[in-house]
Amino acid sequence: MEQVVEKARDLGEAILASEPYKRMQSAEDVMQNDPAVAAMLSRISELKNTFQSLQGKAQSEGELLDLKNCVAEIESHQKQLNQLPTVQEAMEARQAFSALMTKINQILEFTITGEIAAAEGCSGSCGTCGRMQRP
Repeated sequence: MEQVVEKARDLGEAILASEPYKRMQSAEDVMQNDPAVAAMLSRISELKNTFQSLQGKAQSEGELLDLKNCVAEIESHQKQLNQLPTVQEAMEARQAFSALMTKINQILEFTITGEIAAAEGCSGSCGTCGRMQRP
């Protein structure tokens, strides 16, 4: 049992030392210190507060239009936020790290069960795949 725990600790340390993890951490640090991101997040937060207050009392046609305009503005700002280079890099870095973690989990699952659960074109049977072979 202790050997399994030690190997898990080693795996955790290897993940922390991996390029995808380091890239993700760096990209998130840069994004969090980007004034444009902070301003956009602040505006989105304000709009969400406005939306919540409008939502509770919107009854007239004009108030419903205000609510609809608020939603459109939130969506517009969210799209603008997602287009910022620091946000795009952070999202790409998170995706790369997520792909690494998915691969690690698939390897563990395959090692334990001899199969990988069906996902993204995977039949679940490694005997027909050829991507991974049990050691």
